[in-house]
Amino acid sequence: MKLSLDTYWPLFLLLLIPYIWWVQRKTLTDLSPKHLRLSGGVRSLIVLFIALAMTQPVLSRSGAWESVVYLLDVSGSVAPASIQSAIQWIQQTNGSGRPDHARFIPFAANSLVFDTLDRLKQVEVANR
Repeated sequence: MKLSLDTYWPLFLLLLIPYIWWVQRKTLTDLSPKHLRLSGGVRSLIVLFIALAMTQPVLSRSGAWESVVYLLDVSGSVAPASIQSAIQWIQQTNGSGRPDHARFIPFAANSLVFDTLDRLKQVEVANR
């Protein structure tokens, strides 16, 4: 894994953290020292998190990913036995290939995207 930053200029905002603590030392409020340290810590964390978010960090993982989309015609012009055969082929192929992402799109007059073949089978039965 590799972490990279898209922009670096927000890191200059981190220079505000010492300024927050310096201003806090000169404050004339009647807060206890414990409360002042807590508020300074919270303010510092807020500046830190904002600066880090503005750098737009990207976490890159090495490896080969495979995404698959199965498109299946379930219209009335296709025989139900052919649709069932295609669903079995999709199950075998998806099981042996083990893609990282798989989606199933049955179409007839319109189409929808499904995560599982169970829902695809329901659509196929409903279109008969």
